[in-house]
Amino acid sequence: MKQEWVDSLSLFPFYNHIEIPATISELVSDFCNSHQSNISQQKLLSLIGGAQNAFIGSQPLETDSDPVVKDFENERVELEKLLNVVKRYKFSSNDLNLHSIRFVGPNNVTIGNFKNSWILHRILESVLKDLGEGLDSLEDFNAAAEKEIARTNFVIFSKRQHYVKGLSTRAFNHYLQKIIPGESQRYRDTCTGVFFNCAQIPVVEDNAPLLSPIFKENLAETSPDNIRKLRERVENSLIK
Repeated sequence: MKQEWVDSLSLFPFYNHIEIPATISELVSDFCNSHQSNISQQKLLSLIGGAQNAFIGSQPLETDSDPVVKDFENERVELEKLLNVVKRYKFSSNDLNLHSIRFVGPNNVTIGNFKNSWILHRILESVLKDLGEGLDSLEDFNAAAEKEIARTNFVIFSKRQHYVKGLSTRAFNHYLQKIIPGESQRYRDTCTGVFFNCAQIPVVEDNAPLLSPIFKENLAETSPDNIRKLRERVENSLIK
């Protein structure tokens, strides 16, 4: 999620060239010149353009509200609940005394309510068998469960843009740590806010800040605290 995301945002070699407003070009050039002469202006512009490209590609879709999409989103949540029940059944039998397992159909109509202990045993054992053979230790079970959970979706689709903004924030921070290592974290977050403005990525809400070709004049246009929240709370976009 650090160098990997920085590399994935690169627009090259996917495009022969990119076009940018003169103000942004001058702004980035002023930033590079005022910090270190060997900073790659092209690398920074590619990162800005790549972040914009990723943000545009993560915009909400009409299909996000589709029941099938919602069902796919919630697979991880319910799988974790199921595996916790099976774990208690397997390793803490005294702690699990299921009364029944009920299947509900359309219009909330019960189509099957199973109370027989042997039937409940067969249902839970079938889940265990699906996880794999030889899961006799808690460590082996947890490893198999984690592998199953890792195969499911982990991003809430409606929060894709927040997720991309968070990863892009971390990418800028990772890159800035390399090119201006002596600066404070707060300053790096402020710089990231300026680059977000260059990419037309709203940090909090839609806005169109006036950019100046002089880099320092742009620092007051963003709140480093908002950037910090994006950087630290990427996981808010994940299904818990």
